[in-house]
Amino acid sequence: MRIATYRTGGQVEVGRVSDEGREITPFDLDPAQAAAGLLGLIEAGPGLPALRAESRALADKAIELLAPIPRPRRNVFCVGKNYYAHVEEIARAGFDTTGVGSGAPEAPIVFSKLPECVIGHGAAIR
Repeated sequence: MRIATYRTGGQVEVGRVSDEGREITPFDLDPAQAAAGLLGLIEAGPGLPALRAESRALADKAIELLAPIPRPRRNVFCVGKNYYAHVEEIARAGFDTTGVGSGAPEAPIVFSKLPECVIGHGAAIR
């Protein structure tokens, strides 16, 4: 199941994305839960809340995809260069600062990002 956090008509909602990725159906969450995105869905309790009857096309210009968890409570911990295709991509792009080139690092590369760094699809990077 794919889940997305999005804004439409000034309201933040969390919904289930259809298998083909063309429609989104909102979960029945109160506004405070929905504002927390996927975290609000998790904190709603065991099981998933009911889905509302209406679905919307994801291509609708009125739908703005947001980060899955728009405001994480703490730093987001990340693992870099964790699969070979990514290692090679970074080496080709010239962003390799580890000195291992297109080879895999000996140990995982772990870093964190501040909650304020989280943005949605297509949002401007400040």
